[in-house]
Amino acid sequence: MNNSLLSSALLFVFASFVIAGCSGGEEVEGQKYKNGIHRFSMIFPEGWEVTEQYGEDEPVVAASKLDPEDPEFMLAYITVEVIELPDKPGLDEYFNFIRKQQSHEASYYSEHGYGEIKINGRKAMYHFFDVDFEDTYVRLLGYTLVKKDRGYLITCGAEPEDFSTYHDIFRHSAYTFRID
Repeated sequence: MNNSLLSSALLFVFASFVIAGCSGGEEVEGQKYKNGIHRFSMIFPEGWEVTEQYGEDEPVVAASKLDPEDPEFMLAYITVEVIELPDKPGLDEYFNFIRKQQSHEASYYSEHGYGEIKINGRKAMYHFFDVDFEDTYVRLLGYTLVKKDRGYLITCGAEPEDFSTYHDIFRHSAYTFRID
């Protein structure tokens, strides 16, 4: 088996592990976060810095794992964006819009997998991809949900070589997401 085929096969297996597993309902330790304005809650990893954002075009909340030796450097992060959807698109339409937008904004975009899952009983879509934004290369796992006129986008990211260190943490946090 050549190296690129082996790499693709291993990446597929890894992506399957990233998205498989719990679908909500299990108890997860961490920092409980609730947003009354956008009507959602989530549990972020214990010890991560959680920051609410208030500006336009920014995530509503971000959780960051900072490097203990260089607190200005983020090792991994989880963000939640909430977008008002005046046309009330379905989940598939909104998910495809998000994927297309992300691929156009990045100088490099490589998708490794996507599909449908359930988060706390609610249909969601995920995609697993690498991007390069302004010379910052990261591996991302995104989850997309829709409720009526709101789109929710959970994005989990780390440098590709460190992603496997955080993938269970990302998955467990994302699966605690609940639209109230």
